[in-house]
Amino acid sequence: PCNFRMNLTAIKKDTEIFPNPTDGLFTLNFYSSKSENSDLIISDVTGRILYTESFTSSIGENEKVLDLRSVDAGIYLLSFKIDTVLNQIRLIKE
Repeated sequence: PCNFRMNLTAIKKDTEIFPNPTDGLFTLNFYSSKSENSDLIISDVTGRILYTESFTSSIGENEKVLDLRSVDAGIYLLSFKIDTVLNQIRLIKE
C-alpha cells in the first residue's frame, strides 16, 4: 500500500495570480511563513506540462513573474506546491 499523502487545499487568500485572464505575462504572489522548497508546474487541460520550476521560497511575501506568451490561448492549470500543501489555480490565456 502507498502511504504517500498530499494535503490539497483551496486557493488561499494570500496566494494570487494576476492578471487573470492574461495575455501570457502574469505574476504569482504568495506568502510563506518559512523558507521552504517550492514547486511550480503549469499544464494544459490534457495534462501536458508546459513549464516547471523548483525554488526555495523566502519568509514573507514572494513574487514570481511568469511568461506564457509563446503558448496558445486556452485554459491552463497552475499547480503550486509549498512543502506538502498544493494550490491549484486555473489560468486563462487570451
